[in-house]
Amino acid sequence: MPSIRGRGLSTAQIGSRYANRVEIFVEGVDDLGIYKNYWFANISDRAVFKLAEAGPVPISGCTGVERNVLHQRAAGVQAFGLIDRDAIEDLDFSCTPDDTTFLSENENKNPNIYYTLRWELENYLIDAIAWEQERVNAKTRGDGRRTPDVVMAEILSHCDILVAHAAANALLHSLGKAKIGDGFGAMADTRAAFEALLLSGPFKDLNTEQLTLYSDWKRKIEAFDLPHGTVEQRVFAMSRRIHGKALIERFFKKYSIQDDKRFSLAGRISNRVPQEIANRVHEWVPAL
Repeated sequence: MPSIRGRGLSTAQIGSRYANRVEIFVEGVDDLGIYKNYWFANISDRAVFKLAEAGPVPISGCTGVERNVLHQRAAGVQAFGLIDRDAIEDLDFSCTPDDTTFLSENENKNPNIYYTLRWELENYLIDAIAWEQERVNAKTRGDGRRTPDVVMAEILSHCDILVAHAAANALLHSLGKAKIGDGFGAMADTRAAFEALLLSGPFKDLNTEQLTLYSDWKRKIEAFDLPHGTVEQRVFAMSRRIHGKALIERFFKKYSIQDDKRFSLAGRISNRVPQEIANRVHEWVPAL
């Protein structure tokens, strides 16, 4: 009988295959830290989260996730991948507000890789209680704690402004121009003020046709909103397309909170991991 090594399997593949541990590949170091150390540390005996470039196919990002999953599954290893929505190259498809269509199309490509509904991992850190605790801890605007409804209403106002941010980046990307950063216009308190900064900066040389395309992108992103929903429903709906890093940047800059709070936020919500992500991981790694 031929040996396992004779089939071309690496030591790591043999270990994963016969230790009955699921491998889940992710795109970035921050993703790895949050998934592995904060949200799913309790399943480390059954699953191992791996950075794409640390896998047997040493390629980073979404391509690395895809290739490692294919490589490992071909070797009989139960491997899966988590990729953020923002990694989708087809920007028009990324603006598909119908979740059923979005999930179905991606599953058809590879059922073992899950493209998240929200734009990037930071969009899953939106949590009114956790964000307010960070604001209170900073003690820059008084110690009074606001209710989750009040905090979520503020977050929604930021989301409305960030429609313009996301549309601007989609347009600039399509034109082959440098995108604006997450902190661009962070102190602008209305969409009109934000767009004034665009017109005097990255948009100052755009022609009428290009500005019309910008308006088209805004409409595509606004389609994610649920105008008749609750404030919370609207925030989570819009978080499918606005940039979560930019949202965090705006909120924490407003209250002069200097440190990167992503891991702090991930820790604060570790007992209420976003249901979408929790459901998918536990589907891959069922309880014993």
